[in-house]
Amino acid sequence: MTLANRRIGAQQAQSYIQQPLAGDGGPPHDGNMEARVAKLEETIVQVRERLVAIETKLDSACTKLEMRTMESTLIKWFVATALILASLAFTAAKFIH
Repeated sequence: MTLANRRIGAQQAQSYIQQPLAGDGGPPHDGNMEARVAKLEETIVQVRERLVAIETKLDSACTKLEMRTMESTLIKWFVATALILASLAFTAAKFIH
């Protein structure tokens, strides 16, 4: 970029800063900006409260990894219990006959 182009760019930027906002007086350039910002500030309190509630629920919820670990542990217990019961049943049957 040449020095002349930089000057033109700076002049254009300055002219944009000095120009009033274009528009028909409707949002976002109307005079109700303060009221809209105040409403947003009120709403953000509710959003934060909901976010805290969601985060609290998520803290107590299990992750997928925890669920997989729990599932594999339960399967191991079921298989071990079934093998022990089967061996006890065969041992009891052997002594009975």
